[in-house]
Amino acid sequence: MKPQLTLVALFLLFGSLTAQVRYKVKLLSDNETYQVNFKPETNWSNPLSTTTAGQVTMRVPVGGFAPGAITNIKGVWKLINTVPSPSEAPGFVYYIYGLDAPISGSQITYTNGVEIPMFSYKNVGACTGPVEIISNITDPFLEPNSQNLGIKNYLTVLGAGQGVNAYIGNYTSFDADCTPISNCGVEIYDVALVSPSACGVADGSITIDAVQVDGIPMQYTITYGTPGVVWQNTPVFSNLAAGNTFYVAVRDVIGNCLVEAGEFELNGPLAAIVQGVILNHPDCGGTNGSITINAISANGGTLQYAMDSNGPWQASSTFTGLAEGTYTFYVRDITNNCQNPAGTYTLVGCVPPSCILTYDMNDLGNGKYEVTMLTDTTWNAPLNTTSNLQVTIKVPTGGFQAANVVDETPGVDFDISEVIIAPIEDPAHDYITFSLQSPTQSIPYADGGTVHLFTFDNTGACTGDSIRFMLDDDPFMQPNSQNSTAGQYISVLGYGSADAPICLAKSAVICDFLPPPPPTCLITYELEELPGDIIQVSIISDTTWNAPFNATSSVQVVVKVPTGGFVVGSLTDLEGTWEVGSIDVAPVEEPNSDYISFQLSNPTNLNVYQQGVKTPIFSFKNDGPCQGGLVYLMPNDDPFLPPNSLNSNVSQYIAPLGGQGEDIVVCLSNLPADDCLNDPCSGLQPNFGPLEACEGAAFTFQDSTITTETIISWSWDFGDNSAVSTSQSPSHTYSSSGNFEVSLTVTTQDSCSATYMDFVTVFPSPGDAPVSDYNICDGLAVTLETPSNITSAVWSPTTGLDTTDPFNPIASPTATTTYTLTATNSYGCEILAR
Repeated sequence: MKPQLTLVALFLLFGSLTAQVRYKVKLLSDNETYQVNFKPETNWSNPLSTTTAGQVTMRVPVGGFAPGAITNIKGVWKLINTVPSPSEAPGFVYYIYGLDAPISGSQITYTNGVEIPMFSYKNVGACTGPVEIISNITDPFLEPNSQNLGIKNYLTVLGAGQGVNAYIGNYTSFDADCTPISNCGVEIYDVALVSPSACGVADGSITIDAVQVDGIPMQYTITYGTPGVVWQNTPVFSNLAAGNTFYVAVRDVIGNCLVEAGEFELNGPLAAIVQGVILNHPDCGGTNGSITINAISANGGTLQYAMDSNGPWQASSTFTGLAEGTYTFYVRDITNNCQNPAGTYTLVGCVPPSCILTYDMNDLGNGKYEVTMLTDTTWNAPLNTTSNLQVTIKVPTGGFQAANVVDETPGVDFDISEVIIAPIEDPAHDYITFSLQSPTQSIPYADGGTVHLFTFDNTGACTGDSIRFMLDDDPFMQPNSQNSTAGQYISVLGYGSADAPICLAKSAVICDFLPPPPPTCLITYELEELPGDIIQVSIISDTTWNAPFNATSSVQVVVKVPTGGFVVGSLTDLEGTWEVGSIDVAPVEEPNSDYISFQLSNPTNLNVYQQGVKTPIFSFKNDGPCQGGLVYLMPNDDPFLPPNSLNSNVSQYIAPLGGQGEDIVVCLSNLPADDCLNDPCSGLQPNFGPLEACEGAAFTFQDSTITTETIISWSWDFGDNSAVSTSQSPSHTYSSSGNFEVSLTVTTQDSCSATYMDFVTVFPSPGDAPVSDYNICDGLAVTLETPSNITSAVWSPTTGLDTTDPFNPIASPTATTTYTLTATNSYGCEILAR
């Protein structure tokens, strides 16, 4: 058997975890007062009954419920917070009541099975449905939550032990619902059950809380529907034993109304108190595990144990021959004829993987990203119930806009829950959190499977080169300046009440953004360059107008060219008759450009209005000197638009009859066009790569410039204040990690020069090995150490090494030996140490 022994100690100073306090909220017969009761499952008297703190959290369906002033019965209670419609449970309002001051032991006594009314309040608003005390296990708004609030129930009593939460759950047999079970005037508000005080004792009771709105006397029964049904005039039924089923009903004495409340069963008293459990875990794949239940009889009787409530029973409290798995146990007192659960426990046979769940992010292009989850375990319903799942990414601040979240798994709803812009802990980044909107059982957890969670778009810009998951050691991890819960979280029932550990598949992906959609325009002008220095203008129509609606009274096309002598030549009509209107040279608004207006000479029927069809309308060439610049259509937001310094009517317009003769807003499409095709500089396009490096490692930039000319010089600025390099493909070493803007300027023999800039991500180095030299005596051993943040380690030679732990092997060389370590971290960065 593997050396794993787990002692589960349940007895805490003054009591046992199997005997603590439960909560209940009860609607009184006025149909508007709600009373909160506590029922202990143990006995505490002064001073052990001293109650130092408490919280009761209730929730009500939204719609107008409004709690009024509190009436305190034991202690002083206050409404400390109200949370309407949180994102985790938008259909509810949460009310949090807290104990304002300790209750001394002389003011309260906890008696096993006896209800203690603590406080009450009235609903002064609308009736919206049942009031319920939340569950500390299953409520979707449990912390961590979107409001950063402590949503839970707790009670600290001196008898339970220092700092122990004595609250263990809720007890109720009837909803506190302002729409009670009723029929023709009989209304039932509560059915209160009191279990027998000891094994074999029939002193339990059932009390029925009901009214007849007209004041007619009522009768009660707990044997309704049986052949021997007995009715009585009082609502209390005493001398009841545990284990029987009771059928509760109420009627008026004249027999007009009868209301059934349903069937109920009294729980039996404790047979034994479990003080501790010893778990011996089996070998991986073995059946040599065991569980021992340490219990004492609550009534002095003889105990037996079983793994099923119906047996088989055994005298020994130790169960052997157990494999890995979860087991539930029961204990019974055969002397006094009662039994109770002894707990549920799990044996672990194999060491679980370091990462049960792994988040991954993929760049789908055009600004779209996908978040997936790799699973290393299998959870079926109900263990696949996911109450909380949160993903936080960080992006360079200044432009990234996450939008268009699309769920990829049916029944799973994600949305953006928080965006933090440039917090003081890391002002260079923004933090964006995506959260599961409601608990779900629709996430498939299958060993080795990939769950496609959601996609989202970047509809903004990229101010840096990459986006990445937020790491656990991020400077903005809580607590932080924004009270943010940013980080990676997931809570799955199969993992228990704690958040499951999460790994990250990659550290970063390239930043990209979604291009804005093209405007919807009835008419688009397009300018393009054709072979032979010809510049052509076309019309693309998004509608169809045939005669007479294609009659066009006026058209103007304005072209923007480099100033310095552009001369329109070879003007050719392709559809309609065209002429040069005005030429505006180097206006003060744009002194580096000239504006040339082309106009339709006469109104005419233009055959250019066919939906989706591109129709060339005219072309021209530059007969003047080449300036080496671009020719393009004047933008619709150009600074030279009227009114301007030359009083020139320069703008793009067209007025067809189909557009009711009015000028139509024109969209523009500019394809690459130079003022001359023989510009030797037009084809110079610097570029380089790759764009990732490791801190402290020599890194070679590869020049990938495109040009038809001979390059005579290169100038590299590495973005880290180091010296400029003039090599074509230089080697460079960054001394720190981060994002660095690198620029490459190239110059050709024809004096053409161009610059290209891009960001290079430098990932952290694994660091140095803690010790480089060891002195040991022959026959002794030493542990070789690696840096703490690596993911793989390779030692060579292996002579004299015990590599049971590949990261920190034990060396026992028989002679002086130099060992070489090749260590790699999660970024793929390596160190070589000897």
